[in-house]
Amino acid sequence: MRIVEGVTGRVSMRTELTLRFDYGHVVPWVRQVDGELAAVTGPDAVWLRSPVELVGQDRSTHAEVEVAAGDRVSFVLTYAASHLPRPRTVDPESALAGMESFWTDWIGHCSYDGEWGEAVRRSLLTLKALTYAPTGGIVAAATTSLPEELGGSRNWDYRYCWLRDATFTLQALLDTGSHERPGCTDLDSR
Repeated sequence: MRIVEGVTGRVSMRTELTLRFDYGHVVPWVRQVDGELAAVTGPDAVWLRSPVELVGQDRSTHAEVEVAAGDRVSFVLTYAASHLPRPRTVDPESALAGMESFWTDWIGHCSYDGEWGEAVRRSLLTLKALTYAPTGGIVAAATTSLPEELGGSRNWDYRYCWLRDATFTLQALLDTGSHERPGCTDLDSR
């Protein structure tokens, strides 16, 4: 989800979405369904919803919008396996309010009272965000599959939960007041 908010003045914006699946090898079949953009290829599907007009051009989706002070324009991209029903519609403003409430509450339980408090809390939020909610598993690297060099053929594939790194992360979370299973939230039920 992205919410573009006009703060002052008026700004013309153009956005471009180029969807590719299977590590960039497959261009999806894209169509409009009930005002949403649906892109499907093999087992994967994504749905894009926005109040702005989405236009297909050169195997990409484009939109142009002018945002003035006080305007809010949302873009919601949702993934689903292609054989499953269309994902439920999510209201971006409600989702944002729920997320802000969750993270504010979560960091409010932090018991750290030492030096560099703001940096420590910021780091704890990042560590918490690197956990997988259904299992509490800790992501090994947020930079998974980034290329070694731009245009290069090798990439670093970190799909695993490394025991040492997970231990350090858990210790940091436990030492600062997070005693529930680190990845678990009730957000998935909303």
